Amino acid sequence: MAAFLNISADLFKRKYIRRLDNRYALIEKRTSNGQYDCIFLKDKQCQVYSARPKQCRTYPWWDHLLASEESWKAAAQECEGIHETAPLWTYDEIVKKEKL
Repeated sequence: MAAFLNISADLFKRKYIRRLDNRYALIEKRTSNGQYDCIFLKDKQCQVYSARPKQCRTYPWWDHLLASEESWKAAAQECEGIHETAPLWTYDEIVKKEKL
């Protein structure tokens, strides 16, 4: 992501990374409705899409979003890719994309 943004890894870490428990995470920004979004999300679109990490490449196929219809519908309120006319993916296709 640092290379994509044309900055050093050190500057990227200082500007965009935070320590969360025993791991690192991208910082988030608070939205007008009190939610938190990724620092790289603007107008529901990722500004570093081609360089996004695995966690982002596998969204919205996260276990807690697939756990119930209610959680999936809640995610659909935030994700422009979740809608009735979105292409359907097989399980194998999802797993293949996760490994990218």
